[in-house]
Amino acid sequence: FVDSGDEETWKHLCTYEWEEGAGGDLKHVSSIDVEYPPSFPQLISAYEKAPDFTHFIECFAATLDYILASSNFEVVRSASTLSFDDMKEHVAMPNEFMASDHISLVADLSYSIHSNCWLNDV
Repeated sequence: FVDSGDEETWKHLCTYEWEEGAGGDLKHVSSIDVEYPPSFPQLISAYEKAPDFTHFIECFAATLDYILASSNFEVVRSASTLSFDDMKEHVAMPNEFMASDHISLVADLSYSIHSNCWLNDV
């Protein structure tokens, strides 16, 4: 299953059934719905467009990792990520060139104190 970027991964994970014998005694995986309180800060992503994937194995590729920051940060730049074409010669991660089953996300952020920030009142 490959995530197409339209949140299909999460819909899939809500109803995923393990194949017989896989995952031990666990037969059904369900996700939880998380509701954040209004006081929870607005977050920005370090990537304008989410990477095609951050986790890649033979039967599953999806974006599972993100860099999020509060509005006090500005994204200066983000490192490029692998594409599906880059992974064609590799069956999965980790492999002889990639030591993890997740790619690294890297971004430079700059911090600024906004005039409405509580720190200005200290």
